[in-house]
Amino acid sequence: MKKALLTAVPVLLLVLYGIYMRPFEMLNPGALLKGHEKLASDCFSCHRLLKGTPDDKCIACHNPETIGVYTTTGKPIDNSKNTATPFHQTIIKNQCAACHPAHNSGLNPSSSYSFSHGALEKSVRDNCGSCHEKPDDALHIKVSQKCINCHNTRKWKPAAFKHNSYFVLDKHHNVDCATCHTGNDYTRYTCYGCHEHSQNKTERKHKEHGMSDFTNCTACHRSADEDEAKNKWKMLSRQKGSDRDTYPLKLKKKRKEKHRHGHDDDDDDDDDDDD
Repeated sequence: MKKALLTAVPVLLLVLYGIYMRPFEMLNPGALLKGHEKLASDCFSCHRLLKGTPDDKCIACHNPETIGVYTTTGKPIDNSKNTATPFHQTIIKNQCAACHPAHNSGLNPSSSYSFSHGALEKSVRDNCGSCHEKPDDALHIKVSQKCINCHNTRKWKPAAFKHNSYFVLDKHHNVDCATCHTGNDYTRYTCYGCHEHSQNKTERKHKEHGMSDFTNCTACHRSADEDEAKNKWKMLSRQKGSDRDTYPLKLKKKRKEKHRHGHDDDDDDDDDDDD
C-alpha cells in the first residue's frame, strides 16, 4: 500500500502541474468538428463543470423536432440535396454525445461513433419505410413483408431469408430463382418448370390417390422427401375433416385389384411410390 502511494502521488502531482501550466492542451480532447469551431474559446457553452456535456446544452441549439429541416439559425435546409430523413424527434432518450462527438482526436475519433436503431421508438424501429426507401429491384418490389424478417438493423447484407421455411433447396432443387418464380414474381411460384412436374402428370397422379386439392404444392411438399409430403397431406386432410387421408388404404386395394387382373404395371408402381 505504501509503495503504491509513493508511485501515485508523484504522478498525480505531475498531472496537476500540467493542467495548471497548459490547461488547454491537457483538458482539450481535440479540435472541434466542423460547425462548432466558433465555440473553441467558450467551453462552457457545451460543457458543464464536472458533468461533461449534458443533453440540454445540445438541445438549446439543436431542436430534435427540426434537425434535418432547419439549421440552428432557423434557415430551411434544402432537402433536395439531403438524402437523410429527419428522425431525431423519435429518439426515446436524448443522448447526443453517444452518436455525435464534438471533438476529433485520437482518443475519440468521430469514426468510432455509430448510430444504434435501439435508440428509436419501437413503432419507428418496426417501420423501416418511415426512414428508408424500399429497394426497387426485381426481388424487393414484390415483397410486402417486414424488412426485419430478412434483415437486421446492424447491416443490410447479408440478408437472412430462410428459403427452407418454404421449400428446401436441396441438390435436386438448387436451381435459378426464375425456374420457380417466373417473370421475377416472388409472390408466386410454379413447380411445372422442371423435369417430370408437368401439369397433366401431376393432376393424374394426385387424382389416382384421391387427392383433388393440389394447387398449392408446398403445402405438402417442403422438400424432395416424399414420405414427409404424404404425412403432411394426411395431417392437412384431417384438419379439414376430410376422409382423403385414407388414400394409402385405397392405394393398397387398387394395387391388389391390378395384380388380380394381371394389370400390374411397374411404371405405375414407380409413380405411386414417387408421390
